[in-house]
This record gives sequence, structure tokens and C-alpha cells, in this order.
Amino acid sequence: MDAWSTTYAQVLQQFHGTKPSRELILDSENGLASRLEEICRRRCVLTAFGRIKVVHSKLLCSRDISIEDASINANERDTSYDELEALRLEKNTWTLLGTLYTYRSETPAVGSSAGEIIAKNPYTPPHTLASRIVESSPLLNELQVVENWLQDIAPLPQQSEHRPIYRMYTKRRIQQSRRAGRPGTDNLVTQLDPDVLNRESGTLDSEDMAFEKALAFTLFSHVRSGRLDEAFVICRESDQPWLAAALRGCIMFHWAPITSREQDEEGSSMQEEISEAIQGNKRQKLWRETCQRSSSNPLFSPAMRALLASLCPTPRTFPALLPLMRTWEDHLWARVNMLQQERIWACLESLGGFWMNGMSLKQRITAGDEAESPAVSGEAEWSHEVRKTLAELEQVKVDQGSDYRHPIHFAQLHIICNRTDNLFVEFAQKVRGGLKEQTDKRLYALIVRFYVHLCLFLRLLEYNVPLLAADTIIEAYVEVLEEQGHGHLVALYVGALSQSAVTRYAAYLSTLGMHTSKQERVGALNRAREHGLDVNEVALATAASIAQQTFGLLPRNEGSLPSADAFAKDLSTEEVTLIRSTEWLTYQPDTYLEALIQSNNMMRYFLGMGRISAAKELAEIIPFEAIQQTHPGLGSWEHGSYVKFLKIWDLFLHLPRVEEFPADAPPVKRSEWTSAYSNSLSYLVDQVLELLKSSWLADDQDAVLDERKLNELERIRCIYIPEMVLRLQHVLHESSKIVPGSLYRALELVRVLADSKFNVYSGFVSQHGNRMKEYLEGVRRVALALLEEGRGVADIFGPKS
Repeated sequence: MDAWSTTYAQVLQQFHGTKPSRELILDSENGLASRLEEICRRRCVLTAFGRIKVVHSKLLCSRDISIEDASINANERDTSYDELEALRLEKNTWTLLGTLYTYRSETPAVGSSAGEIIAKNPYTPPHTLASRIVESSPLLNELQVVENWLQDIAPLPQQSEHRPIYRMYTKRRIQQSRRAGRPGTDNLVTQLDPDVLNRESGTLDSEDMAFEKALAFTLFSHVRSGRLDEAFVICRESDQPWLAAALRGCIMFHWAPITSREQDEEGSSMQEEISEAIQGNKRQKLWRETCQRSSSNPLFSPAMRALLASLCPTPRTFPALLPLMRTWEDHLWARVNMLQQERIWACLESLGGFWMNGMSLKQRITAGDEAESPAVSGEAEWSHEVRKTLAELEQVKVDQGSDYRHPIHFAQLHIICNRTDNLFVEFAQKVRGGLKEQTDKRLYALIVRFYVHLCLFLRLLEYNVPLLAADTIIEAYVEVLEEQGHGHLVALYVGALSQSAVTRYAAYLSTLGMHTSKQERVGALNRAREHGLDVNEVALATAASIAQQTFGLLPRNEGSLPSADAFAKDLSTEEVTLIRSTEWLTYQPDTYLEALIQSNNMMRYFLGMGRISAAKELAEIIPFEAIQQTHPGLGSWEHGSYVKFLKIWDLFLHLPRVEEFPADAPPVKRSEWTSAYSNSLSYLVDQVLELLKSSWLADDQDAVLDERKLNELERIRCIYIPEMVLRLQHVLHESSKIVPGSLYRALELVRVLADSKFNVYSGFVSQHGNRMKEYLEGVRRVALALLEEGRGVADIFGPKS
């Protein structure tokens, strides 16, 4: 049993009962996405402690993971690598959803366009313009959110060796060569400046070459994880301040005193920090061109070329990034970063201005040229280009982790492209196409659980989710819950189905064992009410579903009449299941009528098959309140007829046998036994005669319009009217030895049978058979017994009053 399913459900239920606001759903600490992300993080920690040997280097990729008070869960020790990978991806995805949909739920900022700003002030720094370009483009904003997310989930940067002296080993060897009077030997360079390798054919000392390659890779990993400030510090600590300065060239030029006026006009919407100091690179356009050329220089190591390319991502520098792209997230980051920078710089180029025109105002923008913001114009075309570029990720081969084919990576890309409608449709097709059979059982459960909660998360935010696809995914997860033994969670998710919620929950309830207690059944129905399902409809559908399935396993109620041997047989499993199905209709007053109707249908079946023991069990299920609250014409009369018959049948079963008469007992005991027996017998005769005179089951007006019901009632009468009469006739004949007058009471049956208004004879003679001969033989025996007692023919029909 997966206890994490219960944890997910508990979190979801907190947002399910009421209609929470978007702010609450997207809250960074207590929102749905953040809570689910926390669950995944906790499980990652528990798994890491439970199976230390299989912890992946990326498992604890989030820097804020705390392992304090983490207890080892024995169940997590069996977690496979694929499950670990899926957990990591799910955790990352909930982080993405929380941040991305927080932005999508915000009202777009309104203010002057970048074109309007630079038309007023051509000296506006690029940083301010870039900020306004991003703010005015929803897609650019979203890409920025995605880039920040990719940086946050990146693995912790690798740390290189601390070496405070620049090219220490090469420097020593050069000094030694000069002292020995042999400069330029050993194929070493003769200078130590950063560009010496571009001028000379010599090389650095192997130790220095290895260090610089490692340093470049360390710096790249810092850039990849968004830790630029730390990268600058590492450069200075490695005695390479020039490299720190080169890296700082990626920071856009910003000078607060010449932008503060625009900030005041916009109400400080950009929220830039006011500072008198000049920040960033005034000649960034030249710096970018230098980076692009250097990234293709074969004299630099692949890590250095990738580092330079990452600071200036363009289609031209993109190939230099590929050697260091290990994971699918790395490839996504490279493309997102490139798309952002290309768009921003294309807009800056089109705006011009003092800083972009080589510190010249020859190309100053006039007021008539800034009708529309360049970042907004062509947004649709650029959006198509973005999707086309990101679609390349479908074909990317990765060295570490999983690729686009992983269902959660598949979801991430669709979420970023805002195509969740297609996401659910395609995943539902995979589910219907046999994903369960193609995937490990536990991994399948994890993936389906993620998709279900993603679907419900978007529904809470009132985003459109395809109904049919959502229902397919939810039903798949409900199956998982049933297999895991989490029946108490089914109602929560079934309640989210759009069309078949009642039917699906009824199907689940129909799988509960026949030994499920009343308390558990009532609890299951109450959970349906809690999650918005109609309890009455659920109960009706459940009872109907069980009855339909069970009737299909039982023999048909037709053919020859059952023998007396069938009357006392033990109940079969199918019969018990059928009887207990009616219980679902006895828990709510609104379903009492349906309970009575279904009970009558089953009663006709059981009695028609000679299953009196099953009929007794069924009769005990219907509560007395159901009979009281139901109109006689709606089934209570028929039910009462069956109950009366079953009571009479019990009288037959509990009547002592004549053979049990205590002949050897004292006279007082014999007298007491005879008196008790006589009273029981008299009461039995009265009840049977009353039943026969009531035209039992022959006056049901509803049966006149229902041929099947009419045939079933006729079959019951043909079984039990002859059986009762013949049994009573036999008992009265046998008891005449100890109860005087029994033979005369047996002859009372003759009058009832002969009276057409009681319609008793039809039970003896019908299409099902003719038992009149048996009855007449009994009458003959009774008459002969009276003659043997010395009665005359005139006395045969009873004593004179």
C-alpha cells in the first residue's frame, strides 16, 4: 500500500471542499503546487536515506532541501532508479507550475513602451529598455520564469581546486628556463597574458591547462545555475580578475540618474534600485561580438567555449554549448536562454539609441516612429518561432537522466508552451493504448498520480481541461487506488469526473466484499456526499450493478418447479451477494421505495427457485420504516404477502413432530405437551387458512400490466400453495391420534379449495403441473380415518355446531 497517495489526497482535499482563490492555490508556501512539491521533496529525502547506494547525483538538486528529522521509511528502500527520476522530475514540475501560473494569473503591467521611453530620452540605458521590453511581452516574461526555474533546479555547481596564483606551474617553468639561459624551450609559451595562446605556438604547463579547463567548467556550471556573482568571486580568487571582468560584460549597462525620471513617470513599475554608480557594460554590443567569435575559437577548451557561449547565446554560438549539455534540462535551458537574448537584442537593435548606436545619436528615433513597441509587434510570429525551437527538444539525445519521452518531461514542455489541452489528450491516448502494461506498476502509479493532480490543479485555476481526456486519466488513477487498497480515497477523485462519476463510484462500491460491514458501507456513501455526488443515485447504481452482475451468474427462474430438497439448502455466495446488494438502498429514506421494489424482484426469484432460506435472509434486510413510508400499491402489499408466507413456513418448521410425544412421561407432562402442541397446530391452521382465503399473490394489480411478474407470481403460487396444503393436511392427519378434531380441521381445507372466490385450486392445476391427485389422495385418507373412528358419512364435513 502506497501511503503517499493518502498524503496527496489530504492536501488536495483542503482545496476541494470550497472554492479557493487563485492567490491561495498559488501561495508560495501553502498553495497546492508548493504543498505537492514539498511531498515530493520529503519522499526524495526519505528515499535517499532508505537506499543510499542508488541516490542519483541530482536527487537532492534543490539547495533548500533539509534532511533534519528525516526518518527512514522501509518501503522507500525498494524504490527503483526510474521512480527516483520520476520523483525528481515531479518535484521540479510542481515548482515550475507554482511560479509560471502565478505569473499567468497576474494582471499585465501597463505603462509606456520601450519605443516611447527612448523617444523621450535617447540616452536611456539598455537595461531599462530591456526591462520594459520583457514587461510588455507575456511570452518573454514566461521564458524568464522558465529560465529562473531551470537555474534553481540545476545541480549544485562543481568546485574546482583553489589556486590563488595565476598559471603557477607555467610561471615557474618559464622562470627556471630563463635562469638556465634556455628561454622558449620545452614548447612552453614565453608570456603569461590571457591571449598568449592565440599568438604563440607554445602551450601551458599540463597542470595549468588541466586547472583552466576545470575552472572553465566550474564557471560554466555557476552560469548554468544562475550564480554569476559566485563565478566572479571564483575568478578573482583564482588570480584571474580579467576573467571576472570579461564575465561581467554580460551585465547590461544601467545608470540610475538618467533613468530615474522615467521611473517616476511610470510610478516605479520597473522597481529598479536607484544608485548613482554606473553598472554594467556600456559597450555590450562589441562585447557580444567578441564572445561569439571566441566561442568558435578552437584554441579554447570546450568548457571555455561553452562558458562564453552561455553568456552570449545565439544561433551562432549554440553549437559551442552542446558538448556541455548533459541533461534534457540543460538543452531546454540553452534554448530558452537563446530565445530570450535573441528577442531582447533584436528589439534593442530596432530601437537604437545612444548606447546601441555606438554612442552616437545619428540614428535617434523620432516620436513618429514609436507607435508600437517592438517587443509587442510580431509577437504571434515570434511565438511560433519559440514553439518551433522548443519542439527540437523532442529529438534531443541526452547523456544523463531521461529525455523528452519521459511522461513528466513531456508534460513540462507542454506546460511551458501553454498547450496543456494537447498534453491531456495525448496522455489519455497513451493510457488507452496500454501504457499500464508497458510500464512498471509502481512507476505507472506515480506518473498517473502526477497527471491527475496536474489536471485538478488547472481545474481549480479555472483553466480549460478536456473533459474526456481528464475522465480517462482520473479513471486510470482510481484503478490504481483500488489496486493499492485506498478505497477511502476513491470518492474524492471520482467526484472530479465530468460525466460518469456516479456510475464509476458505484462500480467501485460494487467491488466491496459481501462481508463489508454496514458501518463501512455507510461511510463509503457519506464520502460520496462529501465530494459532491448524489448519494441516492450512487446507492441505486450500486445496487443495480451488483444485482445485474450476480443475476448473470445464477440459473434462470424458469423450467420445472423445484423440489422440496431445494427449500433448506445453504445459501450460495452469489445468493448472499445478491441479498446484500439491497442493503445499499436501506441506508437512506429516499431509497426505501427502490429497496422495496428490488427486494420484491429478488423475492420472486428466490421463491420461484425454491430458495426459501435466501428469501428469509432478504426479508430481514428491509427496515420496518421502509414498509411504513411506502404506499401499499407501491410494493409494500407484495412484500407483506411474502413476509406472511415466510412466517407460516417457520411455523411448519418449528411445529413439533407427533413422534416426539412423550408417551413415557408423567400424565402432567403429557398433558402440557399435548396442550402446547394443540395450540401451535391450531394457530398454524388458522394462519394457513387466512393466507389461502386472502387469494395470496393472485390480486396484485401491478402484475396485470407486467407479464413477467404475472408469470413469476403464478409460479410461486403453484409451488407453495400445494406444498402448504399438503403439508398441513399431512400434519393434521398424523396429529389426530393426540389432538381430537384434527381430521375435521383437515376437511376445512376442502371447502377453501372448492370455493372459486379464493382461487386456491389454480395453484394445484396449471401449466407448471397438476398436484390435485396428491391432494385428493390426502382427502381420501382423512375421510377413511373419520370412518374408522365410527363417524358417519353425514359427519365427514365436520361436527355439527
